[in-house]
Amino acid sequence: MLAITALENTDEFKMVEYYVDEAVIEGLNTETNQTVSFSGAQYKAIAARAMEGAKHNQEKSTLTNIRVVEESETRFVVTAARTAESKCYTEPEHQYILEVRDGRLQVVGEEGSNHLLVGGEAVA
Repeated sequence: MLAITALENTDEFKMVEYYVDEAVIEGLNTETNQTVSFSGAQYKAIAARAMEGAKHNQEKSTLTNIRVVEESETRFVVTAARTAESKCYTEPEHQYILEVRDGRLQVVGEEGSNHLLVGGEAVA
């Protein structure tokens, strides 16, 4: 639990190392108002490219007001306010689904502004 809440005010890109390849990430593109969906592997590749651009442009996306709900001994729902500073945009209820796998917490799903699918199963 301490490791999760220690991410308060951290750069969101630091979360990428916790994504499993089979994670399902769905969200709403606020510019096009369309739902987007990626696997964890796709998201990590996209994030790697985005990190380079963000570093160059000194952009920052932070997580604050982190709340953790323990669904079981190995599954947690983490809700946080996600702020994209360059876009002056805050999403107050961004969610990450974490599970303990191989002895460490890993992201298996993420909810942007829409419903969330984890492993093809709707959970919200």
